[in-house]
Amino acid sequence: MHRLGVVERDRDLEIPVLVWALVFGFAADESRTLAGFRRSYNSTADETISPGGFYQRSTPTLVECLRDLMEAVLDAVADDYHLYITNLPREEFLPADIARPYRCRWEGETLFREPS
Repeated sequence: MHRLGVVERDRDLEIPVLVWALVFGFAADESRTLAGFRRSYNSTADETISPGGFYQRSTPTLVECLRDLMEAVLDAVADDYHLYITNLPREEFLPADIARPYRCRWEGETLFREPS
């Protein structure tokens, strides 16, 4: 292979780095594109992977595994995790400012819930 000027590369994705990039890079990024996911991975990994190499390794099996992992993590923290969708400007309102009225509203609504 070296006579032809071809370099053989056999690099695997670093799974801990991939999960780190998914949770703290990709999920926290506003754009959330595959290119952003790859950049997040490359900024953390020991060796960078080209776009083609990254997309080639993003098989349906890997995507399913990552989805299952994220679902398991979210299920584990579901009691402490709340998602609020609002059109209030992020710069002016902290998550706690938004959570407080929602919590009061839902506490009031659950008071009138029929016993099951």
